[in-house]
Amino acid sequence: MTQPSVSIRGLSKAYAIAPKAKIAGVDHGQLGALKSLLAGRPNARATNDVLALQNIDLDVMPGEVLGVIGRNGAGKSTLLKLLARVIDPSAGRVELRGRVASLLELGLGFAPELTLRENIRLYARLSGLGLREAIKAEDRILEFAELTEFRDLALEKCPSGAFIRLAFSAMVNMQADIILADEVLAVGDSAYRHACEERIRNAPITGETILFVSHDMNAIRRICTRVVWIDHGAVRMTGDTGSVVSAYETELLGGALDDEHDANAPCRILDLRLLGDDHAPVGALQMEAPAYIDCAFRLAQPTSAATVEMQLWRGSKLHVLTALCPERFNATRPTTFRTALKIPADFLNEAEYIVKCRVLQRQGPGEPDSIGDEQSLTFQVFNTSPERSVWADWRWGRAGLIAPRLDWSATPAEQTYS
Repeated sequence: MTQPSVSIRGLSKAYAIAPKAKIAGVDHGQLGALKSLLAGRPNARATNDVLALQNIDLDVMPGEVLGVIGRNGAGKSTLLKLLARVIDPSAGRVELRGRVASLLELGLGFAPELTLRENIRLYARLSGLGLREAIKAEDRILEFAELTEFRDLALEKCPSGAFIRLAFSAMVNMQADIILADEVLAVGDSAYRHACEERIRNAPITGETILFVSHDMNAIRRICTRVVWIDHGAVRMTGDTGSVVSAYETELLGGALDDEHDANAPCRILDLRLLGDDHAPVGALQMEAPAYIDCAFRLAQPTSAATVEMQLWRGSKLHVLTALCPERFNATRPTTFRTALKIPADFLNEAEYIVKCRVLQRQGPGEPDSIGDEQSLTFQVFNTSPERSVWADWRWGRAGLIAPRLDWSATPAEQTYS
């Protein structure tokens, strides 16, 4: 009888969050932890456990492409990090039968200052392969990534998107038995994404086991043989791709999220996600196409007005912009609303951004707005077609917080502007 490539039993992950009650500038949660540490005793009261995953049971067979879906913050990426042994579980056990290759964040794990050749050899060593195997795979990896001509160039000097191309190609060409992939099909032009999908679809033939996390339900439908839906850290549903994706989309898009986690809160953000130009969920944004930051929220108690504010940041300190929805939402009974902020094409730069979304409530005329709920989402922006974008004259990248397409005018100095 064939054994599972991945066997998970009772897997849980809890994070300890220290309270942040501050009086006169003193963080008493950290102060209590320090006192306990100096006294040589555990600080049981200073922390609260937050369950990111709880009691996961799952088997994945050889040749299976398992899609992992769920809302932002549901625990999908945490599951892959546990399987990749990036973090340790709080409870339960995991058995992995075979060599594991992982790509848990777009472009993560490759050194910008090293050449492509050096990065491939480094990745091979980290994956448990010897130098001889790495050299043997080098041509195949570079050819699949369409980066052969940049073999001896530092990765940071390669064209836009080289990070993810190299990372995906190395992952699927290192003869791994188990592949853990988080949003790997979110970037690249259509031809490259098609090639990646074809490579993943070959898993039943090659015998590889693939766990694929994505917000792109169309990609999930095309390439996955089975799907598991993670919700609030637990398995909500598992089964054939069509049934699970349909159930997930019906609940998500229909606003029927009135479960025990949402029903008792007067105001709650149900989902914060990225949508592509066709309004389908995506895992990253493409510079050259418009996109949307979509927010679903529920007002469970009557309120005179509520609206949505979105702040865009580069990192934790660089505030790019703040946008306020002009619409005011009113609810006399529990109601779910959706609103989306459109990001124009050729506006954001190729970088990592954070969107901080808030639902602002007003209880009565003349009353100030208060924060009903807030949620953050980190996402990447990639330039998949430099020759058609605002980067046509910056093959290696354009500086700045944003990269909008702007109009210029030029006239001889003796002429005046009309």
